[in-house]
Amino acid sequence: MKKKDGLELVDLLRRAIISGEYKPRERLVENELAQKYAVSRTPVREALKHLEALGLVKMERYKGAMVADKNPREIKEMHIVRAGLDGMVTGLACEHMTPEDVAALRQYEQDMDRAVEKDDIQAFSEANEQFHLLIFEKSGNQFLRDMILNLLKRSWHEPSTSWKGLGDVPLIMEGHRHMLKALENHDVQAARDAVEKHIMDAIAVNEAQGRYYEVGMSAFKEA
Repeated sequence: MKKKDGLELVDLLRRAIISGEYKPRERLVENELAQKYAVSRTPVREALKHLEALGLVKMERYKGAMVADKNPREIKEMHIVRAGLDGMVTGLACEHMTPEDVAALRQYEQDMDRAVEKDDIQAFSEANEQFHLLIFEKSGNQFLRDMILNLLKRSWHEPSTSWKGLGDVPLIMEGHRHMLKALENHDVQAARDAVEKHIMDAIAVNEAQGRYYEVGMSAFKEA
């Protein structure tokens, strides 16, 4: 196996936790991880510290590292904060959006439509992620962009691997259409309102499905 650098190892472990490969309260043994990922114990130790800072791993004295439980209320609160930050970043992006950017967003939207027709959840999730990342980038505010991405990591957000885990797909697509129209028209307030409603709708769907009350799981993804 190809050796992993520190950042790649952090990402691999984070994804393994999110996907449910490692369960809440499961011990993460340094020697076993080092062997599995073909690295020494030092990068494993550093990766675990990084994941602890993100709230995904808990370090216990004499016991070592284990997968952390997430407080359901904390998960919901993070996504409420994200709604405000996304509104801010989308409003900024609205001012910098070019016709080429709008065309790219529309292409991602069409990619999502095709993915639904083909029942391809991976393609849908990837296009959905790229749709939002482009908006983050066009804000021109790197600090705000990084804040949102770090918040997403802490809240265990990850592209879904099932339609059920994704939530209400028609509602998601409706939100994207409203966002796209506002961005195309450079309507800052409409763009902010659209993205905030987009995220709050997702929170409401997840609450209705009871996902916020499942221990150690993402607000947007079922293990």
